[in-house]
Amino acid sequence: MNLAAFQARFPEFRTADPAMVQVVLDEAATELNAAEIGAAFDAAHGQLAAHKLAISPFGRAARMLNEKGESTYQAHFADIMARAIVAIDVT
Repeated sequence: MNLAAFQARFPEFRTADPAMVQVVLDEAATELNAAEIGAAFDAAHGQLAAHKLAISPFGRAARMLNEKGESTYQAHFADIMARAIVAIDVT
């Protein structure tokens, strides 16, 4: 996901420093494996980057935490990853 696509999907980060957002997008991309995630890669990438931005000191305005203390982005990211990663049957 590039910067323009990220800001279109997550307009709450449009006023954030574009250089900082790009650094976080780059970092998030290195933590994900597109081959394993497949078609959901862009969605997972965006949610992970948004979570990282929201929990940073500069992301307080976007920090919507649930009762577990997770950002809404983290919860969406976990849902995407749960659907994307196929469990291995060892029987």
